[in-house]
Formats: sequence, C-alpha cells, structure tokens
Amino acid sequence: MLKFLQDYLAPTNRLWQGKQKTFLPLVLVKYLLTLVILVLCISEIVLQRIWIVEDYGTDSYYDFSYWYLRWGLPVFMEIAHIIAQAICIATNNNHPIFALVGSICGFGLWLSFAVLDAIVAYSGEFYFTHMDSWESLCYAESGLMAVMTMLYVAMLVFSSMAVHRYRKSKQCTCKVHNHELDDVEANRDRVPADAQSVQSATTLYDPRQQLDGSKKGMLSSE
Repeated sequence: MLKFLQDYLAPTNRLWQGKQKTFLPLVLVKYLLTLVILVLCISEIVLQRIWIVEDYGTDSYYDFSYWYLRWGLPVFMEIAHIIAQAICIATNNNHPIFALVGSICGFGLWLSFAVLDAIVAYSGEFYFTHMDSWESLCYAESGLMAVMTMLYVAMLVFSSMAVHRYRKSKQCTCKVHNHELDDVEANRDRVPADAQSVQSATTLYDPRQQLDGSKKGMLSSE
C-alpha cells in the first residue's frame, strides 16, 4: 500500500518532477470519483426497477437497456483507462503523451455524457410515483460527471506541462548528440591534414636523407 501511494505522491520519474507531478494525485481522486459514480449509477438502476414494480406490478413495460447510453459507456471506458493507467504508473512507464491523450479523450467523453444524462432525465416520459427521486439521482450522476470533466481539465493542464518538459529534454538530448556528431566529423576532417603534415615533416627531416647527402658531399670532396 505504501508503494502504491508513493508512486502517486512521490514519483521517481524525472518527467513527473516539479509542478506536473500534481497530475498523479489527481489520478487518485479520479479513481475514487469513478467508484462513487459507478455506485450511484447502479443504485439508480436498482431503485428505478423497484419503484416501477411497486407501481405497475412488473417491469416489463420499461426498457432498462438505455442505461448503457446514459452512463454505461463512459464508466466502462473509464475503468479500462484506469486499469491501463494504473499499470503504467506502477511500472514507472506513465508517458506524458499517453497522459495527455487520455486527458483529452476523458474530458470530451465525460462532458458529452454529463449533458446527455441530464437531458434524458429531464425528458423522461415514463411516469411512476418516485419519478422525482429518480430524476434527482440522474441529476446527481450528471453533476458528478461534470466534476469528472473539470478534473480532467486540471489533468490536461498538468499533463501538457509534462509533455513540454519531455519535449524539452528530448531537444537537449538531440543537441548534445548533434554536437558529438559535429566533433566526430571535425576530427575526421582534420586527420588527413595532420597525416599530410606529419608526412611532409618526415620527408623534410628524414635522417637517412641527411646521411645520404653528407656521404655524397664527402665523396665529391675526395
């Protein structure tokens, strides 16, 4: 448990150091908020079925399958995202680009269904005694989805900061690599010139040539 909290509260990945590390505690808040939304949505479906049976004696008059279009799709997609994100964070592989793309998709997804859930509850035409209570539950779901949307806005900001730091560090690495390549090329260009100068110096100051010259001078003097 301590290791789990440390991954979110004290990350060791250098890309998540600084202000952008606030992204990880927000992920923990997202986990809890997703659980609350899931519990509330399941409670709403169960209570609605009970209330309809109380009024009509059966629930065959009402189609419950539309719950998937109200909150099922975002909740199930969020659960899949949570699993992938938790694995990445636990293995220290939470890439900033993955975090940014997930934040953008999550923002659009929850915003759309927050509006849709409120519209469906407001336009409900199947009347039963506890319909006001059911609408209140739906509006509560929509409100929590709106909170999730705002949470993703904050996560989007901090993940953008992490991406900026990642790109900056990558540019610095590329510059260092380019400087190293330039040094290699410069040394490669200097090698022939140095070799030629050494060869010229060897030719000018070759002792054997000087010795041959002195011998020729002695023979000519004789």
